[in-house]
Amino acid sequence: MNLFEIILENTSLQKYALVKFFMANPNKYFTRKEIQKNMLNSYYDDLLSKSDSNINPFASAKNSDVVPTILIDRLKELIDSEIIEILDSNKKEIKYRLKNYQLEEPLENYNIKEKYKSELLEWEKSFAKYSELPFADALKIVHNNSKKQFINDKGELTYFTIVDFETPFIGKLELKENITAFYNAIKDCDVIFDLEYIGSYLVNQKPIKNTLKIFHPYLLKESKGQWYLVGKCPDELDFRILPANRIIDFKNFNDESFERIDFDPIKFWEGSVGITKLGSPLTIKFKVKNGSVYNNIDYIRNVPIVQNHQEVQLLNDDWAQITLNNVFVGPELVRSLRSFGEKNIKDVFPTFLIEDLWEINDRKQINFSVRLNDELNETKFIDFLKEKLRIKPNNENEIAEVIIEPSFNKKQWHNITINNILVNSVFYFFYSDLIKIIGSENISKKINTYLK
Repeated sequence: MNLFEIILENTSLQKYALVKFFMANPNKYFTRKEIQKNMLNSYYDDLLSKSDSNINPFASAKNSDVVPTILIDRLKELIDSEIIEILDSNKKEIKYRLKNYQLEEPLENYNIKEKYKSELLEWEKSFAKYSELPFADALKIVHNNSKKQFINDKGELTYFTIVDFETPFIGKLELKENITAFYNAIKDCDVIFDLEYIGSYLVNQKPIKNTLKIFHPYLLKESKGQWYLVGKCPDELDFRILPANRIIDFKNFNDESFERIDFDPIKFWEGSVGITKLGSPLTIKFKVKNGSVYNNIDYIRNVPIVQNHQEVQLLNDDWAQITLNNVFVGPELVRSLRSFGEKNIKDVFPTFLIEDLWEINDRKQINFSVRLNDELNETKFIDFLKEKLRIKPNNENEIAEVIIEPSFNKKQWHNITINNILVNSVFYFFYSDLIKIIGSENISKKINTYLK
């Protein structure tokens, strides 16, 4: 149920279509001609043509390049209702944008039908867990305006919960305050400065304090009982995912705003088990059987490990073949597979995942070749390799040894030998990052044999 559809149900299709358009583009300004052009697109044209005349009222008259008066009038009405705002009315070309407002005013000003009040009220108890977010306040207004509808025979106010959400904002007051601040920063596209957070969950490695000088916040994300702030630094292509409870400090961010690029959370986490998104997606296969107590096969069939990416093929009464197509490897996926039990999983592909799953400490010698250049010379490559493979004190590959030698018959090529290295997902991520830096054509195919 869309809250704005309820609010605008008693208004015209024309205003409804315009509000839907501005909500779909909340941070952009549009001229009248740009708005009219969008109103003639198929979605809005179909919506606006549902009137008795079956004609889109925002279409210009034949041989006319003038924006229809009816569109200008509807825009003025939305300004008067404080739903949209203008950039500068003194300029020749007026631009319009969705107004940044709290939901209290529209809910108080519009007549909400009785049939919707009960349903909104039933959601209020669940949203109360998220009292730091503005939509919870909006439902409280509906609650206050509807109390007389829910008094039982004993004179008590009664309502029930339809959906119980997983992760309320409880615990530290500082976290609750930060969530509210991040919500408003995302809504207003405000830049966050000098953001400090604690990173690393690695064994034997002390927490590291990281600082981002400039950070653009895009999304508050809940996963596995934790909340995260998702965004990016302006000089980076990749998005960062920061645990909200590990953000320790940031500076006032109301002085400067940024322009968002397209970001779709559904597409971004497509193929991910949880919040982690590392490397490139790949296909994973393994066989699973039922345990002595729990029916693993039926569970996987009914609760997919990765929604829309899973295939289950029954092999016999005991075993099933599981295929996960185009999924990201990460700690959440590993923990999910571990939960079925070591004796209940076999024939894991690619084989480097076996080390992640059971941590058998099977160290190997790896040999491959790379073609280096001035930008990535021998010294820089070794630094990159040691950083990505964690060949440093208090890390899992601290005992590994790197040997690099120039190739005798191939100019710019170097032969790489790594002794005592764990071939696991860390090695896979190193390979994925190496491709991004120098390209697969500059890496010998021999390295792929370790990733099968």
